[in-house]
This record gives sequence, C-alpha cells and structure tokens, in this order.
Amino acid sequence: MYIERDLEDSEWLNLVYSERYDAFERLLGLKRRRLLDVGSGPGRFLQHGVERGGWTVQASSRRRRRRPTAAGSGSTSRRRS
Repeated sequence: MYIERDLEDSEWLNLVYSERYDAFERLLGLKRRRLLDVGSGPGRFLQHGVERGGWTVQASSRRRRRRPTAAGSGSTSRRRS
C-alpha cells in the first residue's frame, strides 16, 4: 500500500521538492549546498537533491529498539536510545 501511494504521489512530491530546493538555492551560495535530513524516511527528498545536481546530502534517522519489559511476559516496550 505504501509503495502504491508513493508512486501515485511522486509527481506532486517532485514539484514540492523542486520548490524547496529552489528556495534553498536562492538563500544559499553555490558553495553551501549541503543538506542533512533528519528522519529522512525513504530518502526521496535527498534523492531529488542529488538528481538535481550540485547538492551534497546526508540522511540520519533514529531507530527505536524493542526489548522485553518483563521476563517471560512476551510484552514489549519502546525506549528511546
């Protein structure tokens, strides 16, 4: 389902991404075109910048780990690390 929606939205997303990169390029000089995307998901926004050219991009995401909360209970909790 996610992939189908992503494909359906790709044309619209590319227009939005282009507008955002246009704004960044107006504000930044040619030598300052680096982007760190925190929580980048599948990385489509960063991919757009690479394909556009002239951008150095890096993705960072935080993974949540699941661990048992009580021995033998089978329940899990999420802890930020």
